[in-house]
Amino acid sequence: MNKNPMNYIVIIVIIIIAVIAYFSFKKEDTDKKLTREQQIEQQVEDLLNEVDTSDKALEKLVKKADALAEEKNYKDAIKIYKKVIKLKPEAAAIYAKMGLIYFNQEEFDKSIKMYKKSLELSPDNNCSIYNLGTVYARINNNEEAIKYYNKSLQLTPGAANALSSRGLAYMALEQYDKAEQD
Repeated sequence: MNKNPMNYIVIIVIIIIAVIAYFSFKKEDTDKKLTREQQIEQQVEDLLNEVDTSDKALEKLVKKADALAEEKNYKDAIKIYKKVIKLKPEAAAIYAKMGLIYFNQEEFDKSIKMYKKSLELSPDNNCSIYNLGTVYARINNNEEAIKYYNKSLQLTPGAANALSSRGLAYMALEQYDKAEQD
């Protein structure tokens, strides 16, 4: 090979270009390998960017969170529900959904807090009333559970789930005569 200095410069430039190209492609590959959590975060951010707080846009976020909750990906579902609440703090149903997730995670204090907030916004939401009774029953606060089951039965007299749950709470309190009536 000719010992012309220009040949060495050309070789060095080619090497530099190859190194730059290598690291550019490597960065693109890294960007493509986002973790599932990062992908979810990106999807939420994308949805939030198009959110004008219209019901349709918020509905997309809620559906995404519902799907995550269904997959038992509670952490990410809660993140999205919290973002929806920031945009629409009067969304009682979202608090109820969070209450159910916290119940499933056995975070009963948080579950109670969410159901109470849901009821603060929508006092006659029978599902939240009944579920709050169920949370209290789960933590063996049967007196409080019965109180909520009674409220549920006021809204829906004869509801089998509320009657049987109240009956179990009475049994736990050894009030067998009342339990037998349910």
